[in-house]
Amino acid sequence: MTPSAPAYKLLKLHVGLASLYLLSFGAQACAQIIINTPPTVIHFGGVYYLDAGTTLNVYDGAEIHSGIGVKNGAVLNLFGGELEEPVGAGDGAVVNIYSGNIAGGILGDFIMGVGSHTTMKGGWFTRPILKQSTATLVIEGVDFAFSGVPVPGLAFPGDEVSVSIPENGLFTGIFANGSPFTFFSSPSSGDDFYGNVTLRQVARPTGPTTASVPAEAMPTGVLPGQTLIVNDGASLPNGMNGAPGSTLDVRGGQVRTFEAYHSNVLISAGLGGRVIAYTGSSVTLTGGQTSRVEANEGSTVKLQGGQLGFLAVYPDAYVAMSEGDVNSLTLLRGASAAMSGGNIKNSIEFSQDSEFELSGGVIPKPLNLGADRHFVMRGGRDWD
Repeated sequence: MTPSAPAYKLLKLHVGLASLYLLSFGAQACAQIIINTPPTVIHFGGVYYLDAGTTLNVYDGAEIHSGIGVKNGAVLNLFGGELEEPVGAGDGAVVNIYSGNIAGGILGDFIMGVGSHTTMKGGWFTRPILKQSTATLVIEGVDFAFSGVPVPGLAFPGDEVSVSIPENGLFTGIFANGSPFTFFSSPSSGDDFYGNVTLRQVARPTGPTTASVPAEAMPTGVLPGQTLIVNDGASLPNGMNGAPGSTLDVRGGQVRTFEAYHSNVLISAGLGGRVIAYTGSSVTLTGGQTSRVEANEGSTVKLQGGQLGFLAVYPDAYVAMSEGDVNSLTLLRGASAAMSGGNIKNSIEFSQDSEFELSGGVIPKPLNLGADRHFVMRGGRDWD
């Protein structure tokens, strides 16, 4: 059953390079309607609006390719599945996230508008989260920290604290369902995530020391001290995270988007989409085909084989390449890389105060260097 199309107002904002859509609705009374998908199919077509009195339950197996607009008095329950386009919660809307993925599409994100109420107990997020200052957000889980500093006052299950999300830092933790998360809070890039949030402590999620998929059940994330082995036939949930002290060992199968924080990622085979390394993480490629690796501040990437499409190295991150093929390398300001072997096929982009040391391997030509770029060549050659 499809809710009737309400009167609405669509406000288009521009934040950085993203076009973000906030939905504002007036309250409308209507009968209680419950929609479960599956079996109900949410057809593609623009934005799918939930009227007041409507509850949409999204379960595993659902793939929704329309934006979701949650209106005053409507409820969105995400128990699984994938939402491929932006989700906007308007004034008076309720969103409960137990699992599943909000991918957001090319335009956006999960937008918690003014007066909305969201509870997160799980989930994977591959696009930015926009929380307005007056939106209510409750997160249930453990190990909450801002830039590595634990949030005080959360000693026992049931403890709650209200904190203000600081700008320009990492907000990390583990959701109640055992899915680690990493949000970068920045008003200009990453997750535009600010205002107060209520953190609620739960019993610590547990799992086996080693999990091997697809032979064993797919975990919701890689917990501290845990190793997840990915073999042929397995496909990780989009947006899975690795918690501090964890290891993702990819020996086959497929990785879509994976975020690592103070953890290790080993890729020796299989197909990889996007790997994001945050502070204290190490990504080692010895084989396989990976589309994109992003090395953020305090992370390390070791290229010892395999094929990588694009490598972005951010300030205070380091790359060491000895074997393998990279299509394009970008060094942001303050980033550094050392290459002793392998091939960079298409391009190298240098930013101010970046450093590149070449002692072996093959790089593309022409090599364009600007001011305040540091290039040291002790060996190697460019493409003929």
